[in-house]
Amino acid sequence: MRGHILLTTESDQDAHPLVHPDLELRNTLPPLPKLLVRPRNLRLALSYLRQPASLTPYAPVRHPPLRLHTLGIHAGHNLKSHHLSTFMKNIYPCLLLLGLLAAPAAFCATPNPAWAGVGPDNAPVRIAVAPLDNPRFQHLAWPKAVRTANGTIVLGYQIGTHHGDGSCPAVSISTDDGKTFTPPNVLREFGPGMEYTNSGNMAIGLAHDGAVILLSHGHRKNEANHIFGWRSTDNGKTWKTVDTSALGPNKTGSSTGAIVQLPGKRLMVVGHYRDGSKPYTRGIWRSISEDDGLTWGDPALVSNVNAGEPVVVRHENRLLVFIRGRGPAAVRQFIAVSDDWGKTWQTELSNMTPRGAHATLITYPFAMVDPHDPSKLLAATIERPLPSVATLWQGDPKTLAFKPLRTLITLPKIEGDPNTDFGYPWLIHLGGKKWFMFYYHGRGRGECPIWVTEFDY
Repeated sequence: MRGHILLTTESDQDAHPLVHPDLELRNTLPPLPKLLVRPRNLRLALSYLRQPASLTPYAPVRHPPLRLHTLGIHAGHNLKSHHLSTFMKNIYPCLLLLGLLAAPAAFCATPNPAWAGVGPDNAPVRIAVAPLDNPRFQHLAWPKAVRTANGTIVLGYQIGTHHGDGSCPAVSISTDDGKTFTPPNVLREFGPGMEYTNSGNMAIGLAHDGAVILLSHGHRKNEANHIFGWRSTDNGKTWKTVDTSALGPNKTGSSTGAIVQLPGKRLMVVGHYRDGSKPYTRGIWRSISEDDGLTWGDPALVSNVNAGEPVVVRHENRLLVFIRGRGPAAVRQFIAVSDDWGKTWQTELSNMTPRGAHATLITYPFAMVDPHDPSKLLAATIERPLPSVATLWQGDPKTLAFKPLRTLITLPKIEGDPNTDFGYPWLIHLGGKKWFMFYYHGRGRGECPIWVTEFDY
């Protein structure tokens, strides 16, 4: 393995190079019998492997005993060293041992559990973002995602212990076309004893200037709620708050789905009202930003239908809001349509229905313009309970008639298995025929990852 090694001094926190040789690592290793594999060094090696690669390429690693610093290396993890000789003598042997121990696992990857879904043509699904070891942040749910101009995938979701209380908005990013994602970055914490004890959903989108916009609500039961917002101009690495004072407290409820671009620098977001809000406690609202997401205007009623969790789509000069039904309409979706940029709306039932006869509801809707045929829309649905399927639909934005195209995942029912919380599909087009679908699936309380399936369309 050939790597570019960058040495730093103790006081050189910015990692200016002192030497930058092209080092052939295999020719500098001590003979195997002389390798020092001691418990302390093994712990240091494990600590090194836990350092997140590619988050901050030259951020110092806080480890006083060796004063390790991040260094660039071409393959695998970043190499960290204050004294190369110390690294080679104490840490590298342990890394070598760990690599030898891990080699069999690399060739015999652990299969997915029996309860996990399968993608098209029985293709395996995989975990995009895993729960943290901390029980406080083990339940991930309700994913939303965008792909920025440089190809970064910014994945937003809720993270906490369960849906009911303590969930917080978080993001992870991928700079390698979705192969890996960074650990959760919690944007704001909600929980017991705080002004708002829970966050239940979010909306995400791209501004006209390419910035990522994310809006998420906080609420305290049905007593109080507010919308909070953030803007990122560096593809999801860092975030600054935006002005959402017109959306609360107690004026809206939840913000959900996509944030879409309107003419000029305007953006639109939608959500549903909650108990405790005034003057409405039911129905769908929308808000418009006139300055590319920096500030958001007063909410306005879209529909008073008993439904929630909407997602807005712009098709040419028409706006369509797909809405999850509730109560007697739980197995259906509504679509609200505006042809005057959100001033007036007409709402009707969608013809998308569950494919399983036992299904009692369709979870959160997803919809977008079909990039292969811009005269059409694509939608994705997941139905409950288990066993379940996720379905890709294609529809006409004028007639609102949809037809199923294909199954995206199938989820089995296993009697007695606790992993029964799932849903909320979200599609990302990677280019050509390549697509991702993100969703969550796991325990109702406790560990619940964000999953992704890859498919062609």
